[in-house]
Amino acid sequence: MKKMFFAICLFFAVLGVNAQSYNHSVGLTVGFIDGVNYKCFIGSNVALSADLGYNFRSSLSGGFHFNPNIMYQNRIARTPLEWFAGGGISLGSAQRSFMMGLNAMGGIEYNFKAPLILGTDIRLGPGFEFRNKVNAAFLLSWNIFLRYRF
Repeated sequence: MKKMFFAICLFFAVLGVNAQSYNHSVGLTVGFIDGVNYKCFIGSNVALSADLGYNFRSSLSGGFHFNPNIMYQNRIARTPLEWFAGGGISLGSAQRSFMMGLNAMGGIEYNFKAPLILGTDIRLGPGFEFRNKVNAAFLLSWNIFLRYRF
């Protein structure tokens, strides 16, 4: 047990101990949801992120979506790359139905010298559509985003 704890601590130490390189960012996301994204840091490595957009690709979850998340983010040792992991909820509506789900997420982002961020994430979790009956599905999405940081 002590060896496992030590290995986990060493893993996070190797990834880097720097805090984030920006406070706020806003931009576009394409993937499960096509729309806008906003991210702000509420601690040295803790961020809140929210997507607002439309899903054109899914018959179960097509429609408008709002997806707030909380995540832990850290720099990969002395590089412009940062990794993040966290989770949140998904809320949406389409064609007289309401959708709700939970998601876990993880991804990386590249911070350019210009105030731009290019990144990708993967999100997975259960989703439910409430219409005349409840439809359930396990959703997996891959997203790409470009944000302006300030």
